[in-house]
Amino acid sequence: MLHRSLFSLLCPLLAIFYSPMGIAKEYQVQFVDSDDQPVEFAVVVNPETPASAQHIVKQPAVMDQINMQFSPMVIAVVKGQAVNFPNSDNIRHHVYSFSKENRFETKLYANKPDAPVLFEKPGLVVLGCNIHDSMVGYIFVSAWKNFAVSDGSGAASIEAIKAPRELEYWHPWSTTPNQITSYEVKQWPQQGPLIIRLTINKPQPAEPQNSFKSGFGNYRR
Repeated sequence: MLHRSLFSLLCPLLAIFYSPMGIAKEYQVQFVDSDDQPVEFAVVVNPETPASAQHIVKQPAVMDQINMQFSPMVIAVVKGQAVNFPNSDNIRHHVYSFSKENRFETKLYANKPDAPVLFEKPGLVVLGCNIHDSMVGYIFVSAWKNFAVSDGSGAASIEAIKAPRELEYWHPWSTTPNQITSYEVKQWPQQGPLIIRLTINKPQPAEPQNSFKSGFGNYRR
């Protein structure tokens, strides 16, 4: 009788502890342009999930250099994470950034630099090569723990315990490339992804100039 009473008391507690409400699920987002074509390299974040020291990722992210281009062109990392910049070209590169909160430079190198670069402050990092001015890359240093970058099909997924009521996103080719944009989610679709349409201006092939030096600072909300 005592065991049965104890079990009846524990059952509600166990139900709360193991409730699906505490398990994160993935929410799908699809980025498209004004012609409904998929948009790659859009960064989306869940602003309800601020990152703290416990969310720092110890494994460095990777931004390679292939055919005198940063590859991928855009990556996102959580604040406090490091990034490796291997050089897969058969020529040397000199990676650097003039971005306000995360300025750095690597010396001219082949293969890989001596150490990864640590990005401690959230913001947008615009990268260039001191030797090849047409090389431009972007690192989104996130102040939030849940974020994603859209793939070639424009798809991205955000983890959350409950459906986010608001998202924030950024793309380097948007009309306001140094700002992060808020998006109110009125209702998540019952089936399929949430569609977000972007107005983007795809740049022409870069001329050999250091145009990225003054065009970007820290992102603004």
